[in-house]
Amino acid sequence: MQINIVQAIILGLFASLSSMPGLGGTSIGNYTLGRPLVGGLICGIVLGDIPTGILVGCAMQVVYIALVTPGGTVSADVRAVSYIGIPLAMIALKSYGLDPASAEGTALATSFGTMVDHEPCLAAHGLGMGRQARV
Repeated sequence: MQINIVQAIILGLFASLSSMPGLGGTSIGNYTLGRPLVGGLICGIVLGDIPTGILVGCAMQVVYIALVTPGGTVSADVRAVSYIGIPLAMIALKSYGLDPASAEGTALATSFGTMVDHEPCLAAHGLGMGRQARV
């Protein structure tokens, strides 16, 4: 499975739409399009593998199911998980030949979701992008 330029543009468009507060407020944009379950369906439609997209979205949704942003707090960027992590996890599952419904497939999808979300935190400490820890 590969992502061509048109698919990447469509996924980027949905990632942008899910981040825009003008898109029906936060009800439609952030709390609907930005969720991994909906993002998994959209990624599955765009990449041509709807069952894998939904299963990967479900695995990532479990991690972020209780995520709310009360007041001005920002705890995680679920939109990055939805439109960067899910396509990466779908490609990884296909390249390893794993079934997305298996325990290994679910673990791989969940790890991709947490990796994409925590990369900025790791980079701030010098651990991101394949760097080793500083002592």
